[in-house]
Amino acid sequence: MSFNDIIGQDIAKEIIQKDIIKGRVASSYLFVGPNGVGKKLTAINLTKTLNCLKKMSEPCDDCVICKLIDKGHFPDLILISPNEKGNIKIDRIRELKQILSLRTTAKRVVIIDDAETMNDEAQNAFLKTLEEPPPDTTIILISSNLNYLFSTIISRCKIVKFGRLNISELEILLKKHGIKNHKLLANLSGGSIGKAVRLSESPVRKEAIKFAHFPVRKRLSVVRNLKDISIEEFLDSLYVLYGDVLVKHFGLKVRNTDIDLSDKELPLSLKGMDVIREAMLALKYNVNSENVLYRLSYKLPELI
Repeated sequence: MSFNDIIGQDIAKEIIQKDIIKGRVASSYLFVGPNGVGKKLTAINLTKTLNCLKKMSEPCDDCVICKLIDKGHFPDLILISPNEKGNIKIDRIRELKQILSLRTTAKRVVIIDDAETMNDEAQNAFLKTLEEPPPDTTIILISSNLNYLFSTIISRCKIVKFGRLNISELEILLKKHGIKNHKLLANLSGGSIGKAVRLSESPVRKEAIKFAHFPVRKRLSVVRNLKDISIEEFLDSLYVLYGDVLVKHFGLKVRNTDIDLSDKELPLSLKGMDVIREAMLALKYNVNSENVLYRLSYKLPELI
Protein backbone atom coordinates (compact mmCIF):
# COMPACT_ATOMS: atom_id res chain seq x y z
CA MET A 1 0.00 0.00 0.00
CA SER A 2 1.39 3.41 -1.02
CA PHE A 3 0.61 6.90 0.25
CA ASN A 4 -1.88 7.26 -2.61
CA ASP A 5 -3.94 4.43 -1.14
CA ILE A 6 -4.48 6.40 2.08
CA ILE A 7 -7.70 8.30 1.48
CA GLY A 8 -8.54 11.73 2.82
CA GLN A 9 -5.24 12.88 4.37
CA ASP A 10 -3.78 14.87 1.47
CA ILE A 11 -2.19 17.61 3.58
CA ALA A 12 -0.53 15.15 5.96
CA LYS A 13 0.77 13.04 3.08
CA GLU A 14 2.08 16.10 1.24
CA ILE A 15 4.05 17.26 4.30
CA ILE A 16 5.64 13.84 4.77
CA GLN A 17 6.45 13.24 1.10
CA LYS A 18 8.04 16.69 0.78
CA ASP A 19 10.30 15.82 3.71
CA ILE A 20 11.26 12.56 1.99
CA ILE A 21 11.96 14.18 -1.39
CA LYS A 22 14.03 16.97 0.14
CA GLY A 23 15.93 14.53 2.37
CA ARG A 24 14.77 16.40 5.46
CA VAL A 25 12.91 13.69 7.35
CA ALA A 26 12.55 14.87 10.95
CA SER A 27 14.10 12.95 13.82
CA SER A 28 10.70 13.01 15.56
CA TYR A 29 7.14 13.45 14.34
CA LEU A 30 3.84 13.77 16.17
CA PHE A 31 0.89 12.47 14.15
CA VAL A 32 -2.21 13.89 15.80
CA GLY A 33 -5.88 13.41 14.98
CA PRO A 34 -8.96 11.26 15.69
CA ASN A 35 -8.66 7.51 16.08
CA GLY A 36 -9.02 5.35 13.00
CA VAL A 37 -8.22 7.90 10.28
CA GLY A 38 -4.91 6.52 8.98
CA LYS A 39 -2.20 7.85 11.32
CA LYS A 40 -0.59 4.48 11.99
CA LEU A 41 -0.93 3.38 8.37
CA THR A 42 0.87 6.55 7.31
CA ALA A 43 3.62 5.88 9.85
CA ILE A 44 4.09 2.36 8.45
CA ASN A 45 4.26 3.77 4.90
CA LEU A 46 6.89 6.28 5.99
CA THR A 47 8.90 3.42 7.51
CA LYS A 48 8.70 1.45 4.27
CA THR A 49 9.68 4.47 2.16
CA LEU A 50 12.75 5.21 4.30
CA ASN A 51 13.96 1.63 3.92
CA CYS A 52 12.61 0.63 0.49
CA LEU A 53 15.33 -0.71 -1.79
CA LYS A 54 14.02 1.33 -4.73
CA LYS A 55 14.60 4.65 -2.90
CA MET A 56 11.50 6.52 -4.14
CA SER A 57 9.13 9.03 -2.52
CA GLU A 58 6.82 6.18 -1.58
CA PRO A 59 7.24 2.44 -0.96
CA CYS A 60 7.38 -0.01 -3.86
CA ASP A 61 5.55 -2.65 -1.77
CA ASP A 62 7.41 -5.30 -3.72
CA CYS A 63 10.98 -5.41 -2.39
CA VAL A 64 12.14 -7.65 0.46
CA ILE A 65 12.18 -4.78 2.99
CA CYS A 66 8.66 -3.57 2.18
CA LYS A 67 7.32 -7.11 2.55
CA LEU A 68 9.13 -7.64 5.84
CA ILE A 69 7.65 -4.42 7.24
CA ASP A 70 4.14 -5.38 6.08
CA LYS A 71 4.50 -8.73 7.86
CA GLY A 72 5.85 -7.11 11.03
CA HIS A 73 9.20 -8.87 10.73
CA PHE A 74 11.50 -5.89 10.12
CA PRO A 75 13.87 -5.68 13.12
CA ASP A 76 14.41 -1.92 12.82
CA LEU A 77 10.72 -1.08 13.14
CA ILE A 78 9.90 -0.79 16.84
CA LEU A 79 6.20 -0.62 17.72
CA ILE A 80 5.14 0.45 21.21
CA SER A 81 1.50 0.29 22.31
CA PRO A 82 -0.31 0.61 25.65
CA ASN A 83 -0.35 -2.48 27.86
CA GLU A 84 -3.49 -4.36 28.86
CA LYS A 85 -4.25 -1.65 31.44
CA GLY A 86 -4.18 1.02 28.75
CA ASN A 87 -0.91 2.78 29.55
CA ILE A 88 2.77 2.89 28.64
CA LYS A 89 5.07 2.70 31.68
CA ILE A 90 8.67 3.70 32.25
CA ASP A 91 9.92 0.10 31.97
CA ARG A 92 8.87 0.04 28.31
CA ILE A 93 10.71 3.32 27.66
CA ARG A 94 13.83 2.02 29.41
CA GLU A 95 13.69 -1.05 27.22
CA LEU A 96 13.37 1.20 24.17
CA LYS A 97 16.42 3.23 25.19
CA GLN A 98 18.47 0.05 25.44
CA ILE A 99 17.42 -0.95 21.91
CA LEU A 100 18.24 2.52 20.57
CA SER A 101 21.73 2.33 22.05
CA LEU A 102 22.53 -0.51 19.61
CA ARG A 103 23.89 0.19 16.16
CA THR A 104 21.64 -0.17 13.13
CA THR A 105 22.43 -0.70 9.46
CA ALA A 106 18.98 0.46 8.31
CA LYS A 107 16.81 3.50 8.91
CA ARG A 108 15.31 2.65 12.27
CA VAL A 109 11.78 3.84 13.03
CA VAL A 110 10.06 3.90 16.42
CA ILE A 111 6.25 4.18 16.39
CA ILE A 112 4.58 4.91 19.73
CA ASP A 113 0.85 4.36 19.37
CA ASP A 114 -1.50 6.22 21.75
CA ALA A 115 1.51 8.16 23.00
CA GLU A 116 -0.66 10.16 25.39
CA THR A 117 -1.01 7.01 27.52
CA MET A 118 2.63 7.27 28.64
CA ASN A 119 2.56 8.01 32.38
CA ASP A 120 4.55 10.94 33.80
CA GLU A 121 7.60 8.82 34.59
CA ALA A 122 7.63 7.39 31.07
CA GLN A 123 7.25 10.81 29.47
CA ASN A 124 10.11 12.24 31.55
CA ALA A 125 12.36 9.34 30.55
CA PHE A 126 11.30 9.59 26.90
CA LEU A 127 12.02 13.34 26.80
CA LYS A 128 15.75 12.65 27.10
CA THR A 129 15.60 10.48 23.99
CA LEU A 130 13.90 13.29 22.05
CA GLU A 131 16.50 15.81 23.26
CA GLU A 132 19.36 13.60 22.05
CA PRO A 133 17.89 11.49 19.23
CA PRO A 134 20.05 8.53 18.16
CA PRO A 135 21.47 8.59 14.60
CA ASP A 136 19.59 6.94 11.73
CA THR A 137 16.39 6.88 13.80
CA THR A 138 13.01 8.50 13.24
CA ILE A 139 10.51 8.56 16.11
CA ILE A 140 6.80 8.85 15.35
CA LEU A 141 4.35 9.56 18.17
CA ILE A 142 0.70 8.86 17.39
CA SER A 143 -1.92 10.61 19.50
CA SER A 144 -5.59 11.49 19.51
CA ASN A 145 -5.34 13.77 22.54
CA LEU A 146 -2.45 16.20 23.10
CA ASN A 147 -3.81 17.29 26.48
CA TYR A 148 -2.06 14.36 28.16
CA LEU A 149 1.34 14.84 26.51
CA PHE A 150 4.00 17.08 28.09
CA SER A 151 4.37 20.37 26.22
CA THR A 152 8.13 19.74 26.22
CA ILE A 153 7.55 16.53 24.22
CA ILE A 154 5.17 18.22 21.79
CA SER A 155 7.61 21.09 21.17
CA ARG A 156 10.38 18.69 20.13
CA CYS A 157 8.33 16.99 17.42
CA LYS A 158 7.24 18.04 13.97
CA ILE A 159 3.44 18.03 14.20
CA VAL A 160 1.43 16.50 11.34
CA LYS A 161 -2.33 16.88 11.69
CA PHE A 162 -4.84 14.29 10.48
CA GLY A 163 -8.53 15.08 10.04
CA ARG A 164 -11.72 13.05 10.08
CA LEU A 165 -12.70 11.46 6.78
CA ASN A 166 -15.78 12.88 5.12
CA ILE A 167 -18.75 10.59 4.50
CA SER A 168 -18.06 10.01 0.79
CA GLU A 169 -14.39 9.16 1.44
CA LEU A 170 -15.40 6.74 4.16
CA GLU A 171 -17.99 5.07 1.94
CA ILE A 172 -15.33 4.50 -0.74
CA LEU A 173 -13.02 2.86 1.79
CA LEU A 174 -15.73 0.66 3.30
CA LYS A 175 -16.91 -0.45 -0.13
CA LYS A 176 -13.29 -1.18 -1.11
CA HIS A 177 -12.97 -3.44 1.95
CA GLY A 178 -16.13 -5.32 0.96
CA ILE A 179 -18.13 -4.02 3.92
CA LYS A 180 -21.85 -3.97 3.22
CA ASN A 181 -24.29 -1.41 4.60
CA HIS A 182 -21.42 1.05 4.11
CA LYS A 183 -23.63 4.15 3.91
CA LEU A 184 -25.08 3.67 7.38
CA LEU A 185 -21.71 2.71 8.87
CA ALA A 186 -20.04 5.73 7.27
CA ASN A 187 -22.60 8.06 8.83
CA LEU A 188 -22.40 6.36 12.21
CA SER A 189 -18.62 6.15 12.57
CA GLY A 190 -17.86 9.86 12.90
CA GLY A 191 -15.26 9.92 10.11
CA SER A 192 -13.24 6.98 11.47
CA ILE A 193 -12.59 3.96 9.23
CA GLY A 194 -11.38 2.08 12.30
CA LYS A 195 -14.69 2.56 14.09
CA ALA A 196 -16.68 1.65 10.98
CA VAL A 197 -14.80 -1.63 10.55
CA ARG A 198 -15.15 -2.44 14.26
CA LEU A 199 -18.90 -1.87 14.06
CA SER A 200 -19.23 -4.17 11.06
CA GLU A 201 -17.25 -6.98 12.72
CA SER A 202 -17.88 -6.41 16.40
CA PRO A 203 -18.87 -9.37 18.61
CA VAL A 204 -21.01 -6.83 20.47
CA ARG A 205 -23.29 -7.01 17.44
CA LYS A 206 -24.36 -10.52 18.52
CA GLU A 207 -25.40 -9.14 21.91
CA ALA A 208 -27.29 -6.35 20.17
CA ILE A 209 -29.17 -8.84 17.98
CA LYS A 210 -30.22 -10.88 21.01
CA PHE A 211 -31.23 -7.74 22.91
CA ALA A 212 -33.37 -6.48 20.02
CA HIS A 213 -35.26 -9.79 19.77
CA PHE A 214 -35.78 -10.27 23.52
CA PRO A 215 -38.88 -9.19 25.46
CA VAL A 216 -38.36 -6.65 28.25
CA ARG A 217 -37.77 -9.18 31.06
CA LYS A 218 -34.93 -10.89 29.18
CA ARG A 219 -33.48 -7.54 28.14
CA LEU A 220 -33.16 -6.51 31.76
CA SER A 221 -31.11 -9.63 32.45
CA VAL A 222 -28.86 -8.77 29.48
CA VAL A 223 -28.30 -5.27 30.86
CA ARG A 224 -26.99 -6.73 34.11
CA ASN A 225 -24.35 -8.66 32.16
CA LEU A 226 -23.07 -5.83 29.96
CA LYS A 227 -20.36 -4.69 32.38
CA ASP A 228 -17.43 -5.65 30.11
CA ILE A 229 -18.92 -4.17 26.93
CA SER A 230 -18.55 -0.59 25.70
CA ILE A 231 -22.03 0.93 26.03
CA GLU A 232 -21.31 3.28 23.12
CA GLU A 233 -20.39 0.34 20.90
CA PHE A 234 -23.48 -1.55 22.02
CA LEU A 235 -25.74 1.38 21.09
CA ASP A 236 -23.94 1.84 17.78
CA SER A 237 -24.44 -1.87 16.99
CA LEU A 238 -28.14 -1.61 17.83
CA TYR A 239 -28.46 1.42 15.59
CA VAL A 240 -26.85 -0.42 12.67
CA LEU A 241 -29.15 -3.39 13.32
CA TYR A 242 -32.35 -1.30 13.15
CA GLY A 243 -30.85 0.48 10.14
CA ASP A 244 -30.50 -2.94 8.49
CA VAL A 245 -34.23 -3.48 8.96
CA LEU A 246 -34.91 -0.16 7.25
CA VAL A 247 -32.60 -1.03 4.36
CA LYS A 248 -34.23 -4.45 3.94
CA HIS A 249 -37.62 -2.78 3.78
CA PHE A 250 -36.54 -1.13 0.54
CA GLY A 251 -35.35 -4.42 -0.93
CA LEU A 252 -31.59 -3.96 -0.52
CA LYS A 253 -29.14 -6.59 0.70
CA VAL A 254 -27.50 -6.05 4.08
CA ARG A 255 -24.81 -7.79 6.11
CA ASN A 256 -27.10 -9.07 8.84
CA THR A 257 -29.17 -12.12 7.88
CA ASP A 258 -30.71 -12.62 11.32
CA ILE A 259 -33.59 -10.20 10.83
CA ASP A 260 -37.09 -11.52 10.27
CA LEU A 261 -39.24 -9.02 8.42
CA SER A 262 -42.91 -8.39 8.99
CA ASP A 263 -45.38 -5.91 7.51
CA LYS A 264 -44.54 -3.59 10.42
CA GLU A 265 -40.79 -3.36 9.76
CA LEU A 266 -40.77 0.27 8.53
CA PRO A 267 -42.38 1.99 11.56
CA LEU A 268 -40.59 -0.48 13.84
CA SER A 269 -37.15 0.39 12.47
CA LEU A 270 -37.80 4.14 12.47
CA LYS A 271 -39.05 4.11 16.06
CA GLY A 272 -36.13 1.91 17.11
CA MET A 273 -33.57 4.27 15.58
CA ASP A 274 -35.22 7.23 17.31
CA VAL A 275 -35.12 5.48 20.70
CA ILE A 276 -31.44 4.53 20.23
CA ARG A 277 -30.52 8.10 19.21
CA GLU A 278 -32.24 9.33 22.36
CA ALA A 279 -30.14 6.88 24.43
CA MET A 280 -26.94 8.02 22.68
CA LEU A 281 -27.76 11.64 23.48
CA ALA A 282 -28.49 10.83 27.13
CA LEU A 283 -25.14 9.05 27.40
CA LYS A 284 -23.41 12.06 25.83
CA TYR A 285 -24.86 14.25 28.58
CA ASN A 286 -23.49 11.92 31.26
CA VAL A 287 -26.73 10.22 32.23
CA ASN A 288 -25.89 7.05 34.16
CA SER A 289 -25.27 4.31 31.58
CA GLU A 290 -27.23 1.71 33.54
CA ASN A 291 -30.27 4.00 33.65
CA VAL A 292 -29.91 4.61 29.91
CA LEU A 293 -29.93 0.87 29.21
CA TYR A 294 -32.86 0.14 31.52
CA ARG A 295 -34.90 2.85 29.80
CA LEU A 296 -33.84 1.46 26.43
CA SER A 297 -35.00 -2.02 27.48
CA TYR A 298 -38.56 -0.74 27.95
CA LYS A 299 -38.80 1.69 25.03
CA LEU A 300 -37.01 -0.13 22.20
CA PRO A 301 -39.49 -1.92 19.91
CA GLU A 302 -38.89 -5.65 19.80
CA LEU A 303 -37.73 -7.17 16.51
CA ILE A 304 -40.07 -9.99 15.55
